[in-house]
Amino acid sequence: MYHTRRTVLSGPVVVAVASVLVCLFAAVSQAAVTSQDFDGGGTPYVGVQHGTAPPPAVTGGGPTGSFLRIAKDGEPNQQNTVAFDRTHLAGYTGVSGQFDFRMGGGGDGADGMGFAMLNTGNFGTSGGLTSFFSEEPNLTNSFGIGFDTHDNGGGDLSQDSVSLHFNGAKVAEVDLSGQIDLENNVFNRADLTIQRATDNSGSFVSLDITADIHGIPGTPIDVFDEEFIPGMAPYESRLGFSARTGGLNDNHDIDNVNFDFDAGLPPIEPPPPPLEDITRPGDPLIRVDGVNDGDPNGGDPPPGEVETHAIDDVGQKYLNFKDLGSGFAVTPSEQPWDVGVAGLRLYTANDQEPRDPASYELYGSNGDLATGPWTLISAGQLALPSGRNAGGNSVSIPPTGNFAAAMQEILFDFVSPHFEHYRVIFPTLKNAGAANSMQIGEVELLGDTTIIPESSALLVWSVLAILCAGVFPCRRRR
Repeated sequence: MYHTRRTVLSGPVVVAVASVLVCLFAAVSQAAVTSQDFDGGGTPYVGVQHGTAPPPAVTGGGPTGSFLRIAKDGEPNQQNTVAFDRTHLAGYTGVSGQFDFRMGGGGDGADGMGFAMLNTGNFGTSGGLTSFFSEEPNLTNSFGIGFDTHDNGGGDLSQDSVSLHFNGAKVAEVDLSGQIDLENNVFNRADLTIQRATDNSGSFVSLDITADIHGIPGTPIDVFDEEFIPGMAPYESRLGFSARTGGLNDNHDIDNVNFDFDAGLPPIEPPPPPLEDITRPGDPLIRVDGVNDGDPNGGDPPPGEVETHAIDDVGQKYLNFKDLGSGFAVTPSEQPWDVGVAGLRLYTANDQEPRDPASYELYGSNGDLATGPWTLISAGQLALPSGRNAGGNSVSIPPTGNFAAAMQEILFDFVSPHFEHYRVIFPTLKNAGAANSMQIGEVELLGDTTIIPESSALLVWSVLAILCAGVFPCRRRR
């Protein structure tokens, strides 16, 4: 597992028990509020060393006094956590909190820091953690934030990314490259608010980061603004932090932790459910070849990158060497009766950004899947992100979408008529001169069952008219 030796640290008194260091901090906590500035007093917490030494340690000389160093520059392969005692019974009514964090000192170091609201049903109400969580805080029944300072590939957006997590999965991620250097080696402030949905179907998360909060503060960066996390209903929690190093390393520090779990924030009406993909893996599908742009590659797709991967619900890509105007045609199996298409979601492949489509055309047909005839539904330019999605099965893309993946969603201002077949082609690429093919990780055709297309509405009224004309009994209103 993660550790060969476990060290627990808390406070100025160190007690050795069976080669496990245990430190206890005396503390006074205010109801519903977790508060700790590491200058004495405050909410009790326990630091645990899960990897190599040293464990978390209170360190003097910070801009506001002492701070907690979770991981130390110059020490590889550290895996340390800090967990605070519960201060609020039952689920939050609304969370308003902040903490200062600093990473740096090691140049191009690693790896990052995690923050979590640990569900007390899974992680207890006090004491240290028995397992480590990283800058990808995928924790059971718990919310987390990841501050990633090293691009390890496999779906990382950059070495300056911030992500949201809930119940073991990443739910959103933002690339902050060009806005802030998370390894700037000064204390930055994270301001977090969480508001529940009115029906408790989830929670809305807002996060701002202000660089160099104790020096020359920057303009607050609006990282997430009321980001809705489905299923995240209010739950009882306590705070936790983590940090790790690898072959590269940095200092990872926190200070001035202050969280109110009963902040009186109003609930927010939940958003409408996301539009759902009407295709499923295995639906009838044929490849549409385009025109080779003049490079030597012009054959069929590689065996592991054939057209069926365009709708396989994972990140494995579809690649076509006959690139300009290539795509696919499909007969969706999950299209409700007479419901059209209201948009697209397009996911990037694992490599070679120049191969990304730069434009799209969507057609519909009630004729033949191969020959049509085809009616143009929508066409336009694309702006797929530079972020890549890992190939194979590691990136799951369910019908309701994966909004934490690198993707672009296009929502039409209309719902198309119903068609039996749909055809998606990509006329242009981001950089055809540098690309030998077109590639796409996944394509979702979005059906909207909440809006009836105009043609369907006419049909519905016609059916009702027949019913009320006496074909079947129809009650008349007196």
